[in-house]
Amino acid sequence: MRWKNIRQSANEHRVYIVLIVAYLVLTSGFGYLGYLENIERRIRGNDSVYYYSYLRSVFFDRDLNFENEWAHFYGAPENRPDPDNVFSIGPAILWTPFFALGHVTTLAARFYGYDIDVDGYSKFYQAFVYIGNSLYGLVGVLLMALFLKKYLKSNAVLIACLAVVFSTQLTYYFWSLTTMSHNASFATTALFLYYWRSSGASSRTAVAAALMSLVRWQNILFLIPLAIRAVVDLSYLLRTQKRLKNWSLKHLVFFFIFFGCLVPQFVVWKVLYDQFLLVPQGSKYINFGELHLGAVLFDLRHGLFLYHPILLLGLIGCGFLWRKDRFLTVAIGIVFALQWILNAAISDWWAGWSFGHRRFVNLLPLFALGFGLMIENLGRRAILVGVSVVLFTGIWNQLFIFQYIHGLIPRGGTLSVGEMFVDKFYIQKRFVTQATINTAIHYLNERDIDNFEKYAKRAYEMSPNYRNSPLLYSLSCMYSQGNAEALRVFQQWYRQKPNDLLVRWGLAEFLVKAGKRDEAEQLFRSFATKGDAVSKVIYSRIINREKTLVDQKFFDLYNEKLENIRVE
Repeated sequence: MRWKNIRQSANEHRVYIVLIVAYLVLTSGFGYLGYLENIERRIRGNDSVYYYSYLRSVFFDRDLNFENEWAHFYGAPENRPDPDNVFSIGPAILWTPFFALGHVTTLAARFYGYDIDVDGYSKFYQAFVYIGNSLYGLVGVLLMALFLKKYLKSNAVLIACLAVVFSTQLTYYFWSLTTMSHNASFATTALFLYYWRSSGASSRTAVAAALMSLVRWQNILFLIPLAIRAVVDLSYLLRTQKRLKNWSLKHLVFFFIFFGCLVPQFVVWKVLYDQFLLVPQGSKYINFGELHLGAVLFDLRHGLFLYHPILLLGLIGCGFLWRKDRFLTVAIGIVFALQWILNAAISDWWAGWSFGHRRFVNLLPLFALGFGLMIENLGRRAILVGVSVVLFTGIWNQLFIFQYIHGLIPRGGTLSVGEMFVDKFYIQKRFVTQATINTAIHYLNERDIDNFEKYAKRAYEMSPNYRNSPLLYSLSCMYSQGNAEALRVFQQWYRQKPNDLLVRWGLAEFLVKAGKRDEAEQLFRSFATKGDAVSKVIYSRIINREKTLVDQKFFDLYNEKLENIRVE
């Protein structure tokens, strides 16, 4: 009897068990590939440091002055940001239990004789926050499954959730290079969607709405359909004079709970900026007069559907919801449109260093719903087709992550068509080439020019079209390979990056040496007339017939690029 009950319980929870196993398999794979090394040092960069510093400053310093946090994470004063914190308080609130666990573990380690600082920076603090942040991603997947079960059968729920786990940007953010807010955003929006569709404008929905808004302010746009439904219901009640008191009480409770839970963010803004409500990044951060609507979805620089085409299938599949829930169908359209417009209006619409487009992670439960509906409407072949699509897009996505983590593609820049579609078939070759480039840069930093030239040439011969190879080899050519070879490599590099100042500068240098001053002049004429200061200087050197165009500024730019292409 007990075995029968266990089997029945396992069958009822099959979806959740499989999703937990899938998360563990993914985590094991990431560990095997080395993605989880140094998890005790994953508070770095900008977003991660800003979010984490709320925790550390309040817990240890009892204030919101971040100067000592900036000094620890950024070092020299010239590298530090402004003392204010432009990021939201929500992730720090959700990470608090894990930070506390890190503190207790650190104290226990000290008790047993380990030399670990109790300072909020040492390894247990960072590691537990990093692990906890990943667990929020798993919780989000399970909450998403609960939400999807209201509209889909179990098989479709499972396939749709596996698509999110393996084939979207969330795959990377489970265990990203830094501790980001997107797992918490995904989990809290999934929680909101579940409560909203289960109990409407309830107190639980209000708490979930506040949590998702505290984590990422853009999530407040999910409340627009809820507000529209409230107005429609009010209009009906005013005409019929029915249950108006109940409506008023329910929505007043929702309003006060929601804004009451937002108080921590208002207090932080008041302390830091002397205002209760503002856009901390400044008025230029969002510009609705310049929308990159097409680029944010389809550009080679983190275009949402170009990186993760399964999400386009999910959006199209939402049309199948019309017969089941017309209001939710319209609500999804409204929420997607608002998020689309907002993300297209932000000054860095490509979202900086981002795997895919990270600012759309909050919409993944809705894309999953659409994908599941599309699978269900395929009839008898639904499971086979769904699994095949997830398998193909999942493998493609994992190759993409390998490229991203190992620096084989630009993390913040625009990919070439080859990097997007072709390099995945030569990923091992690109990986070995990048390792050779790392070795060459190491020898350059050690002032061992002979070995630098040796490995730079080897990397170029391995993959002459790989984006970092001509950059490195062209510098080597400037040392010893002669003007003709340097000109050839700079010309190749220029075909890849025609608007890059360093590329044009180096090419112009060797065009002048080859007696092609007119061609060198053409490279800089239009840029000089547009008012670019450096281009003006170079252009004047060309027309004044100076023998050399490069100076220390040129090599400073080179060093910056070399620092960016070396991947540890």
